[in-house]
Amino acid sequence: MIAKRLSMSLLAVGAVSLMVTAGSFALFSASTTNQNNVFTAGTVALGTPTPFTCAVGAGGVAPGDTGACNVSVTYTGSLEAWLGVTASGSGDLFSGVNPMSITDVKDGAASLPNIGGKYVIGRRNTGASAAASVLWSFPLAAGNEYQGKNGTINLMFYAVQARNNTNAPNTAPNAWN
Repeated sequence: MIAKRLSMSLLAVGAVSLMVTAGSFALFSASTTNQNNVFTAGTVALGTPTPFTCAVGAGGVAPGDTGACNVSVTYTGSLEAWLGVTASGSGDLFSGVNPMSITDVKDGAASLPNIGGKYVIGRRNTGASAAASVLWSFPLAAGNEYQGKNGTINLMFYAVQARNNTNAPNTAPNAWN
């Protein structure tokens, strides 16, 4: 009789355990994915510069001449950016004892500050243009060795994001790369 009761008790405990175990694996569940979590990085881009124009006399450059060459570029990126430009001269007119020189780089009437090796044009948003005028001078002391020689003014425009890359006085980027 005790054995029968013990067997029935064990059987009852086993049945309850089976139902608890089965019930714990019979939960409803669901999951879903958020479809609106796409990020797109902004862009920093420059359009093609306008043709370089220089006011040089019909007969060419003569000793003692000064002038300006002008070019502009449109900023086409989606992030606000700092724009800058470098100017250099190459060729025979920019070498020798009395070479032609670049005396200033301006945006309109204002001389551009040279920070980090680049003339800072300023901050621009999409669609805004930036202009640079390069002032040059050919010394009066230039001799006959320059007759018929050529020189080139080379401009390179730069753009770098402004957000999280602006110096404390808000006058230039912290870095150009």
